[in-house]
Amino acid sequence: MRYLYCFTVCALLFLKSYGQEKNNKHYIFSEFTKGSVLMKDGTIYDRFLNYNSLTEEMLFKNKSQIMAMSVQDMVDTVYVSKRKFFRLNNDFFELIYKSRVELYVERKCKVVEQGAEGGYGQKSTNTAVHSVSNYRGNNIYHKLNLPNELKTNPYKYYWLKKGENVSRFNKLRQLLKLYPNKKAIFKKYIKEHSVKYRDEESVVGLIKFLEIN
Repeated sequence: MRYLYCFTVCALLFLKSYGQEKNNKHYIFSEFTKGSVLMKDGTIYDRFLNYNSLTEEMLFKNKSQIMAMSVQDMVDTVYVSKRKFFRLNNDFFELIYKSRVELYVERKCKVVEQGAEGGYGQKSTNTAVHSVSNYRGNNIYHKLNLPNELKTNPYKYYWLKKGENVSRFNKLRQLLKLYPNKKAIFKKYIKEHSVKYRDEESVVGLIKFLEIN
């Protein structure tokens, strides 16, 4: 009987923990990861880092505290888990491809607050749009796991740097405008390779193809 009780308790605890999803999609990494910060004067600092796409800040752990970088104008490059982040337009963008052109990803996030229960047990949602300033410096949004009533919706923009020109696109057809003389091969490639905007590898493959053809 004692063994049956222990088995039942353990099973319930397992099911409870298994059913709880981590609400940490506002961070790029699931945990703070060891990386390095290269300053413009050549100084390198080792930190446990993570990028918060909701507050749009590069954050680091200082003992038990989570803090935002306050000297971003002096930061050159941030390296985390073989990934590189550069400052572009006063924010941190991830470099995902570099050749004759450079492709960056600007990672962003929206949050939807679950409201009180209404009729038939359904919850209303507060879809009011807030600026980034509403989130920055707020310890709630710096937490690695947000409360379950805050639903996160991450999204992204791409930035293509060709020479001195930097252009943003959030749809594949906007990218086509940056290659106006390659319309036919552009459309053929995305059809044959099933290129999806959300799939960064397929977007990189498309740009590689356009650059050599």
